[in-house]
Amino acid sequence: MDYPIIFWKCRGAESEDFLEVLLDLLHRHRLYILVLAETKTSSRRENTFFDSLAVAEASGFAGGSWTFWRSNRVQNRVAAINYQSMTLLIMKKEQDGWVFTPIYASLNAANRDQLWSYVSRLGQCIKHPWLLLGDTNQTSSKDKQGGRAVFWRRTQTLWQVLVDCVFVDMGFSGSTYT
Repeated sequence: MDYPIIFWKCRGAESEDFLEVLLDLLHRHRLYILVLAETKTSSRRENTFFDSLAVAEASGFAGGSWTFWRSNRVQNRVAAINYQSMTLLIMKKEQDGWVFTPIYASLNAANRDQLWSYVSRLGQCIKHPWLLLGDTNQTSSKDKQGGRAVFWRRTQTLWQVLVDCVFVDMGFSGSTYT
């Protein structure tokens, strides 16, 4: 099963640089799904490249994520949206469906805890294969050095969600800490 997906923490989707990079990205990859996080805007001009869109609105200039897909390649049904995540049921012709939850966790620890609680409750209901993808805005590794101090008790909450929902860390590419 091949579902080309990119999660891009674009840090603002209003600049001309953003549009240039997006066009290059779309040219290089035959994406089925594109998630843009930290859009910092409610503008949606990028929807001209895809025919379907789900939006978790930015709060002022903070956060915001958009999930785009091409309905001729995958059929999605939006199950839930909140300001830190959205959950979609993904179907491809003649194949079983799976659940996709792109997240962009809040920098605020209390809000992040609400997200982890939501994901844990969601995990109790999901019976399909499930992909949780995005930016947790906290580390799950003791390898981090420098930057802000890490409160390992908070990290335990994330780890408990990963265990409870039987998630497997698939790794990533890009900057380690942003």
